[in-house]
Amino acid sequence: MRVQLAVLALAVVWGAHASASETLVACGDPDYAPFTYVPNLKPGDTPAVGTKLEGVAPDVLRLIFEPLGIKVDAIVQGNWKRCQLSVEDGNSDVLMAAFKNDTRAGYAHFTQSPLSPEPSSIFVQKGQEFKFDKLEDLIGKRGGAQNGYSGGAKLDAFFKENNLIEPAPDAEKNYMKLATGRIDFIPKGLYSGLVIMQKMGYGAKIVPLKVPADAGFTYLPLSKKSRFADKLPQVEAVLKKLNADGTIDKLLRKHLAANGVDLAK
Repeated sequence: MRVQLAVLALAVVWGAHASASETLVACGDPDYAPFTYVPNLKPGDTPAVGTKLEGVAPDVLRLIFEPLGIKVDAIVQGNWKRCQLSVEDGNSDVLMAAFKNDTRAGYAHFTQSPLSPEPSSIFVQKGQEFKFDKLEDLIGKRGGAQNGYSGGAKLDAFFKENNLIEPAPDAEKNYMKLATGRIDFIPKGLYSGLVIMQKMGYGAKIVPLKVPADAGFTYLPLSKKSRFADKLPQVEAVLKKLNADGTIDKLLRKHLAANGVDLAK
């Protein structure tokens, strides 16, 4: 309640008088729980364009924009790569739960405050763990990632320079390849990776290495072509508050639990 009152107060201070009919369109990966997901999506299923997305990112966007009189429409715009193109073209206003890299910074505004921590982890086949203290330990191994994947500028540059990643159309196919030994590792956000393992029944077959590849963060970048781009200061202020008061951590744990992952275990 205090969070909502504070957000309402900020809206008054900024003099936001947006019409209630205004709608912000946000797109995200339909299989990136706990941040953006279609509930009960089975491996291999392709949700229709326009399907409603749930998760930490849609919840936080509503806390930011609904007090300003702006409705949030968090929907599927195709796969993750198509979602990014939609934000780049201005057809969607927000790219939900995205790591920052130079390409995305070229077409979207990033806040200083993140949506949430999302450590970039290295997932491997259980029993095939290897020493990993630095990125160079991955050289000579075969990695896999979905089309449009980014672990942030540092990881992206390293993987490209060393040609370590085989692309796949979605995350599930990478996990099947890893479980059968066709690749050696998957770079993936820790929380989203744990959800996919749970959903696919790979808890006994795949594990994240103890040392993360990067202490990553995911963001809510606003398209530079969006008519709501001038709301960036409001987005920054509310994100900062929601991170500081524990609201985002509570939402993270809520949506992890909804997808069968308990961080306390």
